[in-house]
Amino acid sequence: MNGIIIGFFMSAFFVITGYCSNFNLPCILFLWKNLKTIIVPCFCLYYLNHWIEDAKSFFFYDADWITWSHFFSPGIRTFIREGGYYWFLIALFLAKMLYYVFNRFIKNPPAIIIVSLFLLLLAVVCAHLDQVPNYFYWQQAMILTPYLPLGVLLKEHGDIIKSKGWVSLSLYVFFISLFVLMGKSIPSVTRTIDISVLTIPVYLFLSLTGTMAIWWLSQIIGKSHLLEYFGKNTLIIYTLNFSVLGLVSTFLFTIYEPQNALTFNLMFWLTIIISIVILSFLSLLLNVKYVRFVLGKF
Repeated sequence: MNGIIIGFFMSAFFVITGYCSNFNLPCILFLWKNLKTIIVPCFCLYYLNHWIEDAKSFFFYDADWITWSHFFSPGIRTFIREGGYYWFLIALFLAKMLYYVFNRFIKNPPAIIIVSLFLLLLAVVCAHLDQVPNYFYWQQAMILTPYLPLGVLLKEHGDIIKSKGWVSLSLYVFFISLFVLMGKSIPSVTRTIDISVLTIPVYLFLSLTGTMAIWWLSQIIGKSHLLEYFGKNTLIIYTLNFSVLGLVSTFLFTIYEPQNALTFNLMFWLTIIISIVILSFLSLLLNVKYVRFVLGKF
């Protein structure tokens, strides 16, 4: 599954952000809004993730190293120095600031995309130079910035995607399958940058066709209350899923150790189902009136 989605899932996140964002706000208001909705959750959700990981160590492993200082330390200096645990949120914040400047001063959409692509090229080059530090994941931010204006363009030309989306899906599935069969690495941007100057065109092609394919599929699905609920709580689910999955799987495998492929698969799906339930509960909890400040809702 990771091989199927890695080629486009982060670029799709930035395209959707571009589609849903208003880049015509006054400067101070735009900055404040993004500090609230991106930086505050980036800082606060890390601690919930941190405590879930500590709970796993406390109940199932050696927890002698967990001190009160470790549990309650705010980590402000680390956050300021490194940009936080969630690289994609810091990168998104920087990318939105970049695009806001472009939108305000360049204004011409094709010119903005050209400038953004130049930044992508520059970031890829810098990513392969060991002496260039990647503070606050600025390289990921510059690589993913071009997808914000593409999201903005979708507001005006979304009907084209609806009519040609099946072409994007077919192309993406074909080329991803080809990569997998050939045993080739799929160019991607995550916490690590697996792109070279030569593979930039391949990366752009796969990320664009994959994004347009998933956009088309979402239009076909139409209305789904369950998917909409998960969509509204994507930030919580995505940031906490790894630690919750780890806690649940450790708990289940402590109770029962699978003896064959059938029981292993049953344990796998049981882990997924229980984790979804827990993440759904956490989504409800974090949206309570006096708690939702964690999500920047204040």
